[in-house]
Amino acid sequence: MTNPFKLVTEDAPVLTENTPVVTEAPQAESNIDFPLFDKRVIYDANGQVISGFAAITNTKDQNVNAVMSDRYTIFNHNEAHEIIESAAKNLCPEVRGDVQFHKNDGFMKVIYDLPESYNIQVGEGDSLRTRLVGMNSVDGSKCLSFHVDFERLVCTNGMVGFSREFSFTRRHSKFIHSDVQDFNIAAQLETAWKTVVANAETLKNNAVDFNKGMAAIKEMVDRKLFPKKLELWISEEWRRASVGANNEQAENGSNLWTLYNSFTSAISHHTDNKGQGLSEQSKELYGNRINGLILKLAA
Repeated sequence: MTNPFKLVTEDAPVLTENTPVVTEAPQAESNIDFPLFDKRVIYDANGQVISGFAAITNTKDQNVNAVMSDRYTIFNHNEAHEIIESAAKNLCPEVRGDVQFHKNDGFMKVIYDLPESYNIQVGEGDSLRTRLVGMNSVDGSKCLSFHVDFERLVCTNGMVGFSREFSFTRRHSKFIHSDVQDFNIAAQLETAWKTVVANAETLKNNAVDFNKGMAAIKEMVDRKLFPKKLELWISEEWRRASVGANNEQAENGSNLWTLYNSFTSAISHHTDNKGQGLSEQSKELYGNRINGLILKLAA
């Protein structure tokens, strides 16, 4: 069977769109040689244009990265990086991003680990580290996205758990440039980070003892909002965190942070007698529910 597609060449027409160039974010300095992509028409074996589709082509080597609907809007990696980096530097001017390209340069990921001065202290020797992650693709594999993870050590073996408090995602539609402008990632990120700092203080400053906290968890189990095994796991983690070697109540065992801390530890590394933990979907679902419970207890 002959290939119905004919590789586009440098002479193939480039499909353009009347989309505005994003200029609202300040220019981010970069010496990265970003690959650039455009859309080009595709011909069949008889030289006829195949309507409804376009070849996403690397302008540097003319290689076709993907075949997409001709309605697909390219948001090039340099555009995504400029917006993501500007938002990151608005929060932390000295931060440096680790830029990674995958899938023949069709997918980009940028990771920013904020310095220790941006750690959120939630207890003795216990802190949240801020990590910013941006992603983009030109091959339809990923949306343009930017999110903030707050990482913390949840086990002495080095296991790290995280909570995601801010997320921005946009599909590569014809509205993507205007959507990015309207959302103002930099301002939203700064607000989200300040909210997490304030919430951490709220958790530390609100007392709740073990019995009251576990009674609230049990009520969630009785209402079938949590599985029974999660109640047991949280109880184990809370006892480990709040009871010292002499079986005495530790100072860090009497606030809402201990409850939240026990929950994140429980969902991160506990498994049942079959060796099964919680799915990522369940972790997200129960995470939203524990947040609601904590807000109720803090009221």
